[in-house]
Amino acid sequence: MDTRKLLHFTETVDQGSISKAAQSLRISQPALTKSLRLLEKELEVELLVRSNSGVTMTEFGRSLYAHARAVTAEMEHARAEIRQLSGNGKAHVKIGVLPSISGNLFARAIAQVIKFLPDVEIRVYEGVHSELMSAIRRREYDFVIAMADGFEPDTDPTLRYRIVLRDQLRIIARAGHPLDGPDTVTCADLIKFPWVHPVVGTAHRPILGLLFKESGIEPPRAQVECASVQFAKTVMATSDALGLMPAHTIEPEMNAGTLRCLPIISEHLERTVGLYYSVHRPLTPAAKTVMREIERLCDGSLRIIDPNQRC
Repeated sequence: MDTRKLLHFTETVDQGSISKAAQSLRISQPALTKSLRLLEKELEVELLVRSNSGVTMTEFGRSLYAHARAVTAEMEHARAEIRQLSGNGKAHVKIGVLPSISGNLFARAIAQVIKFLPDVEIRVYEGVHSELMSAIRRREYDFVIAMADGFEPDTDPTLRYRIVLRDQLRIIARAGHPLDGPDTVTCADLIKFPWVHPVVGTAHRPILGLLFKESGIEPPRAQVECASVQFAKTVMATSDALGLMPAHTIEPEMNAGTLRCLPIISEHLERTVGLYYSVHRPLTPAAKTVMREIERLCDGSLRIIDPNQRC
């Protein structure tokens, strides 16, 4: 298969339409359509279903997409490595990270790295856990920082991982919230208020479910779900909505006196964060340096959060 056709295919899927993909690839729409048809003819299957609203993948298309993304990622990695070895390019590191880690802890690590590695280009992409794990299996990143709870290394020999952080999620509210003040807050108190989740999907529902299960109360449904931690923090700071985040995520807001952690500490809210990389994609010296700096920062006060800590 021609790698250019694979690129055309993945871009069409990512853009959701042939016209948008053609514009992104800077080729004509007829040329892109011909390329996709030739790929389908070569494989003797239909990869995409065309409609007025765009394109959707068939079962065959979904299978090819996973492989095509891996191939295009490896080609990009190889080109960058060759440019660097020939002296015509900079070292680059491509990282995927959870939004709840990127804004504070991870950003501090990157800030340290660029001080002593000025020639390294670092590309950071936020994503939810499932997206990050799928991407690292396709070798789209040098490494990702994602949830480690429940991960069994023996079930996936293509990945290596190490624990970098153990922290506790906290229930967050604005300063001056009706629940900001009492020494004791119960699950019955929590369901009286709207909730905002900084992750679209089900990531926080099982965690809240474990907390509320002990009280025999149905966990609250999120009234607002978003893909932005900053958006969620702003909603909480300007309303009575509650949210679930690690305390270090709201450190600037705590210092500014706009957000608070409610006095609920539970083993059900503990989480483990891991750093994952593929055994099929050797880590570059630049990637290893970034990884070491992340581990160094996590090895301090944020390594294991005191379960009695109040904020």
